Amino acid sequence: MATVDAIQALPKRLMGEHLKMLREQADLTLEYVAGRLGKTSGTLSRQENGYTLCTWDALNSLLLLYGASDEDTKEAQRLWKLAKQPREKLNVSGRNKLFPTLTTSERYARVMSEVTLLLVPGLLQAEEYAREIFRIGVGGTDEALVAQALKARSDRQKVLIEGDQVPQFNAYLDEAVLHRTVGGPDVMTAQFDRLIELGKRPNISIRVVPFSAGMHAFNNGNVIMHEFGGNKPPFIYHEHMFGGVETEDKDSAVKVVAQFDQLAKMAASEKKSAEMFRHHRRLVKG
Repeated sequence: MATVDAIQALPKRLMGEHLKMLREQADLTLEYVAGRLGKTSGTLSRQENGYTLCTWDALNSLLLLYGASDEDTKEAQRLWKLAKQPREKLNVSGRNKLFPTLTTSERYARVMSEVTLLLVPGLLQAEEYAREIFRIGVGGTDEALVAQALKARSDRQKVLIEGDQVPQFNAYLDEAVLHRTVGGPDVMTAQFDRLIELGKRPNISIRVVPFSAGMHAFNNGNVIMHEFGGNKPPFIYHEHMFGGVETEDKDSAVKVVAQFDQLAKMAASEKKSAEMFRHHRRLVKG
């Protein structure tokens, strides 16, 4: 098992990117800001690059100097408070060292989009459905390990339904997901019920990409995109057999954003997708 430091890095990175955006909007150099605050440009650079976090007083001095709007000030203070929260260590298997970054990113994202080709997205999985997947993928006959994985999955899912500022979640399910049986009729019935219920929430959009839509840009694998607002770049995670890889290239990120926009035009409406869930629920019930 490997402990991943990325769970600490992302909050500071987002805070730093926000401060850099505000400084550049104010058309101020690092050297000028450092002189006004009695700091070194190196200190400010480390903060903007997410290596260190400024103090609360220093943050508010920066916001005043940058002439930040009320909205930008609230966002900066929100990110600072989140970055200061203690983080529990998250142990994951060595084959997926980006998983802590993914789960941490879920806590900060304003909008999350995900496309899946074969299985229901983890954040939308019913307990019975997830249990069958974990029995195949991580636990086998070790029910204690399966239970641990289920607890972690359940904790992740809370991000969509708990708190004052829940993110918008846009899920795109290839129609193949509806046809792939996991665990038998009872499990699939529970899963379709969960999709129908979650789809009623105002912050959750679940849409099916029908076979009739033809090929799309994500036919090679599942992709997750988290957007944080402002000019901060999105976090993009491509899943593969042994875990996942983050897309850090800005040009590639712009391309993925456009591909999600195109996918939204191809997908069935939320209403039509819910009808498809109810239809397949009747089929599996016999």
